[in-house]
Amino acid sequence: MPAKTKKEDSRGLKGHLIDSALVLAAYAAGVFIRAQSALNYGVKLTSDDPLLHYMITRYLIEHGHLPHYWPLGWHPWSYDPARVLPVLHYYLGALIYRLAALVKPGISLLEVVVYTPAFFAPLMVFPVYFTAKLLWDGRRVPAFAAAMLASVSYPAVMRTIAGFYRHEQFALPFLAASFYFTLRAMREEDESKSLLFAGLSGLMLVCAAGLWAGFRALYDGYPLFLLGLMAFNWADLRDYLALALPSGYVILSSIALYPHLKQRRVYIGMETTLVYGALLAGAAYLLWPRLRSDLARKVDERIAALATFGAVIAVLLALGVYKPLTYRLARVVFPWIELPKGSVVETVAEHKFTGRELGRSMRIILLPALLGLVLMFLERRRDKGHLLVIYFTTLTLYFSYSMIRLPPLASPFVALSAAYLTHRAWDVWESRVKKFAVGNKRRKAKKIGLSRKIKVLALPIAMVVLFTVLPLSGTAYRSYQLAAHYRLGFTQGWDDALSYMRENAERQTAISWWDYGYWLAYGSDVVTLADGLTINSTQIRLIAKGFMGSEEDLLDLAMRFNASYVIIDLLGEVYDPYTGQFLSPHGGKWLAIGWIAGEFEYSPYTEPYKFGEYDIPRLFQYVQEANRYFPTDYALQKSLFKLSLHAISEFQNQTYGPSPEMFDLVHIGGRSIGVPNVAIYRVRGIEGP
Repeated sequence: MPAKTKKEDSRGLKGHLIDSALVLAAYAAGVFIRAQSALNYGVKLTSDDPLLHYMITRYLIEHGHLPHYWPLGWHPWSYDPARVLPVLHYYLGALIYRLAALVKPGISLLEVVVYTPAFFAPLMVFPVYFTAKLLWDGRRVPAFAAAMLASVSYPAVMRTIAGFYRHEQFALPFLAASFYFTLRAMREEDESKSLLFAGLSGLMLVCAAGLWAGFRALYDGYPLFLLGLMAFNWADLRDYLALALPSGYVILSSIALYPHLKQRRVYIGMETTLVYGALLAGAAYLLWPRLRSDLARKVDERIAALATFGAVIAVLLALGVYKPLTYRLARVVFPWIELPKGSVVETVAEHKFTGRELGRSMRIILLPALLGLVLMFLERRRDKGHLLVIYFTTLTLYFSYSMIRLPPLASPFVALSAAYLTHRAWDVWESRVKKFAVGNKRRKAKKIGLSRKIKVLALPIAMVVLFTVLPLSGTAYRSYQLAAHYRLGFTQGWDDALSYMRENAERQTAISWWDYGYWLAYGSDVVTLADGLTINSTQIRLIAKGFMGSEEDLLDLAMRFNASYVIIDLLGEVYDPYTGQFLSPHGGKWLAIGWIAGEFEYSPYTEPYKFGEYDIPRLFQYVQEANRYFPTDYALQKSLFKLSLHAISEFQNQTYGPSPEMFDLVHIGGRSIGVPNVAIYRVRGIEGP
């Protein structure tokens, strides 16, 4: 038996041990950074979606099934969480809790869900590492660089630190695994193995769909990439299996497997036409050359495929069997579109600051990622695997620009693009080392001096430091600073307010802005008219009109929904953090409330100058002596301003405006820290249960 070569030996036990050590090191670094938030500030959740996800996971564990009615949100009609939310999120969370309880009996569910993001999200380093090895001839150094960037870079960490019990933590490893299996399917010589890996890719996508159904870049992106390959006549059967079948599996899962996907009618959605069109176009592309007809000889298979795709789109358009894109999805796909006046989507932070988050989150690694992307395109554009990396890096960066919560989605692909520079630096390194080996062989016993070695290896060392070590250390430091200083839980003022509501208003109905619905449900078991799910913009608009209307308007809203309390977050709704002043024209969520209520003629988000010239003077007047703005008499008739100013007056023992006549101030959260934070009003004439 011939002796194994060094390359073959690297694939044996020693090679597996090296791979395991490198991947585990990258994984451990990601866990260490993400865990800092909980280690420093305690076992608490961030104050948004994780609160709801925790409550539903707890319900699943306590009752053995998901709730079919959620009484704490969207009073009085509520919704069915099993049909609207990503159900696999809760089953996977419950499974992790059961496994953790076996290892550490007595561990609480809260502890598990708080630390789950820190331990689960970094799992994406495994598929990223082996994807890099697959692309770059088994090289471990650039694969390790890619794994580390995917593990500790700021865009990967920003929404997956401990306490962020959200969809991203679960979905990212599955999406990265799908990408790896798709590449394997495209590169396999044996078509039966290609079919197997395509099935594994589809399984990963089906899992991702049950974890993060709101965004579908990968399983819509695969068919589009297949269409591109067919257009250039580069596609074969393996490409069809790898790129069309996984998306088809997701569509099938939406018919029966996941109730929430069925509720969204994903199988007949506008974007799903891409999948249907690619499936049929790919079949036409592959079968067309086998047809024995004059038409098949005269017409190129590419024309047949694109004609089939166009026919599918035309038929579905003619039948009108799908719903158009929602405003939220349309804003993600086309961030420049104008939304209707008063649109709720316009006010949601993740849609409102288009493009701002991309530069902030990618600040350090964006340059090496773009350089790697360009270099990869120049050198490897004929390789379908590298072309797929280029495509998804570009696609996910685009969506990260359009929606501020999506940089984590781009992190695996940005890591691969940035690590391509390490791969090229390693080319230079190996070529220089090879020269040493040849030189030593020629000189036989003569040694090469250290200065000569440094001089020859200076270029690859400089490249590795410049394009790998510095970006990696810089982005890891940013991630560590974020996690180490990210405060979990509520402010002291909200803790005070939630304690009051828990003691005095449990299961009663309160009117609050939709941002705080989860907070009240989680902290006090209080029923709200809206929560953070934003599934009912009509009811959000009713609340906005109540706040931006008179006391009579707000009372009418309370009477219609039998609400006993009105809750205002003074720091969130009427405080300007830039000037440090309450009731400022430029800061606070009152801008969103006013826009949704139809109070403004011009949008404060897209037309700030016209908004400042026309709308602000009706609501605020600038007083030179005080060097600040004060609400006008017109503004003080608005319930939000009137109640807020009254609460601030009571807190500071001053009189700044008229007192409300239909609402009684019963609590101000924040007295213990000297800052008015949360005002709680009791509605006169409405008694709770």
